[in-house]
Amino acid sequence: AHVSLSATRLDWRVRKPGTYAALATEITATGYGGLSIQFSGFANLTQTDGGDGEIEAFYGFGDTLADVEGMENGNVEQWTPAENLNGQSRELDLTSSEPAVLRMWSKVRVGDEDPSAEYEDYKGGVITFIVSNN
Repeated sequence: AHVSLSATRLDWRVRKPGTYAALATEITATGYGGLSIQFSGFANLTQTDGGDGEIEAFYGFGDTLADVEGMENGNVEQWTPAENLNGQSRELDLTSSEPAVLRMWSKVRVGDEDPSAEYEDYKGGVITFIVSNN
């Protein structure tokens, strides 16, 4: 199998409170069999200076942001809190003729009460790929 990611890091630059979303990464794979994509180590964003501030982080999967937001065909929002993403997996069926694509979106909610500071996912999310030949 051949797997590629469009990005391995997402940095947010936010100037005022609000809810923000962006494409975190696009996973593209070709080959034969199945590809299991597993997630671990994802968490809310915490202050890098050791302060108590925390910013909620969410993840969703879909071809477009509208898919994840539930705007297409009256669907329900499909955002998963960062910590609930851990232990989840997504499956892709691989072929050599057409790449399989999984788009992972990220969303943060910055409140008026969140202090101005640098924040990061101190755990550092991990994406594991497992290929099967079934």
